[in-house]
Amino acid sequence: MAKKKLKVAQQDWLPISEQVRNCLKDCGQTRYAVSKATGISEAVLSRFANGKVQGLSARALNVLGKYLRLEVLSHGILDGDASL
Repeated sequence: MAKKKLKVAQQDWLPISEQVRNCLKDCGQTRYAVSKATGISEAVLSRFANGKVQGLSARALNVLGKYLRLEVLSHGILDGDASL
């Protein structure tokens, strides 16, 4: 079954989960090191990084965001349409 793609106005828009995945890959730390520093199990990080789960809990995202020094910025609603 094909995955349904989100309709977006910009080509460079990525879901937050995909941005976090990219940061995990680019941070230069092993999943083991990230796991030890954040308390998120290595298995959960691995499944998330490999796309085997769609997302993480809000707590895990908050912890990873702090560890990776991520910031969420709003650029407003795309094309005035809040339904993606």
